[in-house]
Amino acid sequence: MMLNERTLLLTAGCFILSIASAQPAPPIDWQLVMGGSNGDALETIHPVPGGGYITIGTTRSSNGDIVGPVHGGQEIWVVRLSESGMILWQKVLGGSNDDTASEVRPTADGGFLVLGNTLSNNGDVTGLHGFNQDIWVVKLNSAGAIVWQKALGGSLQENGASIRPTPDGGSIVVVSTLSVNGDVSPHNGGLEVWVVKLDGAGNIQWARSYGGTSTDSGTDIDLTSDGGYVLSCITSSIDGDVSANHGYFDYWVLRLDAAGSLLWERSFGGTLDDYTAGIKATADGGCVVVGGSYSSNGDVTGNHGFEDVWVLKLDADGTLEWQRTLGGPGTDDGKAIQRTASGGYVITGETRAVGGDVTEYYGGETDMWVLELNATGDLLWQKTLGGPFWDGGRGIDLTAEGGCIVAGYNTSLSNFNFDAWIVKLAPFSVG
Repeated sequence: MMLNERTLLLTAGCFILSIASAQPAPPIDWQLVMGGSNGDALETIHPVPGGGYITIGTTRSSNGDIVGPVHGGQEIWVVRLSESGMILWQKVLGGSNDDTASEVRPTADGGFLVLGNTLSNNGDVTGLHGFNQDIWVVKLNSAGAIVWQKALGGSLQENGASIRPTPDGGSIVVVSTLSVNGDVSPHNGGLEVWVVKLDGAGNIQWARSYGGTSTDSGTDIDLTSDGGYVLSCITSSIDGDVSANHGYFDYWVLRLDAAGSLLWERSFGGTLDDYTAGIKATADGGCVVVGGSYSSNGDVTGNHGFEDVWVLKLDADGTLEWQRTLGGPGTDDGKAIQRTASGGYVITGETRAVGGDVTEYYGGETDMWVLELNATGDLLWQKTLGGPFWDGGRGIDLTAEGGCIVAGYNTSLSNFNFDAWIVKLAPFSVG
């Protein structure tokens, strides 16, 4: 399939790139806007072994780049891209009710694991546990055909956040749940973090709930070098598994062993709301966490106004090593983070005003924001990309040649209709 003609328009006009903060920001290698006429947005993107990329999003369209069968409502859209951004294949997954995407990951056998949420019990979906939303895990082969699918949950609502393949051929999933039946054991109450370990056929090997009596929600999970896991979550609890709360919602970071036993948990934040979005294990046994913070006290220093991107680096015991607030006077939040080869980090998210760390802003709504930090959290460069409407980044990963690729959404080229947007940046300097 040829690149959409809209692809080339973002390199001119109002889509000028920002000036670097500490060193030149990398230019765009290529970018792609794709979708149909009814609203499309991407959640994550990752390189595929052997070349190219896999990305996932949610669509309401049934035309343009979306090729059926389309079942109705919102659906999950998986797209396999070449190195240059050509669509190699695409797959629509779901049933007649709403189905939404969370994550897709390549697997060692050349296939892909998909995590989403479903209200359907037809089409591609079987096994819904009630009338409320379940998480939905789908295994695809290398050509995008369904190998197996599982709806997991109870009679109330589940929301899937992240999935990672595990070395044994299975996977680990982090979910938020209200249920206390079905696949979910009774827990402390309210919305809880639910972690599910699956085997290679999607069968549950173990499942654990974590939280207190208030609201606790999982946002991301990563594998540690010793076979365990680190989780980014949010919490408003102060009981159960939660030992501290600074006010409203806090960052809540959990360290689990290979069987899901809780090794430690830590809460971070200030007296206002602080929301995690992503986590990466680090080579020293610690982790780095990204999200957004409205606070300017407690663990949070340097807030530029309203909400900032907030990055934490923890050591192997969960002790805070450093924190950074990044942004301007408006709303800025981080959506995803990846480690670079030099030991630093790339982040994507959204920004809404010039000032502070933000040197360019193009619209009355949000712009995509991409940043690189060095290993100690210093800002190396930042880029603003967008136009006069809603544009933003939701997923980021590294490319083989030393750059990064970002997935999100764009409305500035389609009169406020949401399209999927991918931006590939050239290799950048070692931080």
